[in-house]
Amino acid sequence: MFVVLAELNARAMREPLLRAIFNKNDRKWKAFLTEVLETGIQRNEFKTGFLPEVAAEAIISVIRGLTVTCAGRPELMRRPLYQVLAWLEGGTHGE
Repeated sequence: MFVVLAELNARAMREPLLRAIFNKNDRKWKAFLTEVLETGIQRNEFKTGFLPEVAAEAIISVIRGLTVTCAGRPELMRRPLYQVLAWLEGGTHGE
């Protein structure tokens, strides 16, 4: 699935109609992540030293990058994603 999404993302850079679909989905994804991060801050699950909207953009970028660099090897995504979680929580993860 990640390989196909990476290919579609690359194609969307050249095709305006496909790009519009991805932009719409990205806005929804960013809104969802922003809400999750804001809720986590309110519940003291995450530290407060970051802007949820910017962190959401960074998370999306990391996941997109991982889909390319780890294509076909999703197990390699675990450690970088746990690192992002550690940054949000303000601690460390030993994954």
